[in-house]
Amino acid sequence: MTYSMNMQKGKYDIVFDGPHLTAWRIHNVNHIPVVRLDGTLTFYVLAKKDNAFAKSLCAILGKPVCALASPNLGTVSIFAMYNNPVIHPEIRIIEGGMRKVMKKFMAGDCDYAVVRDKLYKKLPPEKQALIKILGKSQSTPNQSLSVTTKIPKEKRNAIIKAFTSIEGTQVADKLLSRFSKKKNTLSKLTSLNFKIWSFYWKVLFGAGSSR
Repeated sequence: MTYSMNMQKGKYDIVFDGPHLTAWRIHNVNHIPVVRLDGTLTFYVLAKKDNAFAKSLCAILGKPVCALASPNLGTVSIFAMYNNPVIHPEIRIIEGGMRKVMKKFMAGDCDYAVVRDKLYKKLPPEKQALIKILGKSQSTPNQSLSVTTKIPKEKRNAIIKAFTSIEGTQVADKLLSRFSKKKNTLSKLTSLNFKIWSFYWKVLFGAGSSR
């Protein structure tokens, strides 16, 4: 909550986080996108196959769904799957990361869960056979770095060069491996990548959100 409030007040000069929040900063506090992790982010809403009640996303309205705390993109994405932002599932917050969400779902502690598609795809076939996918989010750009306009262009270019070079990738390895274990590389980013994903921050902050 503190992070979201400070971000909306424009208190951060350099931020690395999800594409929906980067999109909000670009639109509202004049941030400039710099680099992003390669790849995309996609989320599944899962239920067990033996759950006869769960036939569609409509069936879980008002039901508890295990997910990470908002403003996590997976949690925001499930709200974006419904036309009415007021009517959606109840979020049961799980702490400890998305793998913990999947673990609790597989153990039967959660009837429904929101997880990265990659977590589902990593399950062995016999476990996938026990699960049905009720919904799939639109794929978004990966985690990204944006900076305030207070940072001059030459320094922004230096940041881009540093993070996209081989040496920069090696220095940032711990950060990159936290989010992208297989493809630990960063690419230059432009604001055009985020314009079509603005509906995510509209779900999070409201259509008329601004500073």
